[in-house]
Amino acid sequence: MPQSAEKILDHALLFREPEYLKVFENKKEFECGHAGTKVAGVGDWTKSVDYQEKNFAREALTINPA
Repeated sequence: MPQSAEKILDHALLFREPEYLKVFENKKEFECGHAGTKVAGVGDWTKSVDYQEKNFAREALTINPA
């Protein structure tokens, strides 16, 4: 996990380091993690036509109403 000024990793590469992978695996034990098949299923659903229809059908979206 330690980095030096000479070797600074981007977050995408940093979180693939063995230390972080171990931390993520340990978190699954204590945070009621979902099975890999469930996670993959949700990922596939977000790419489906059903999800796109629900996502793009939203009408009332207010950003910074002030």
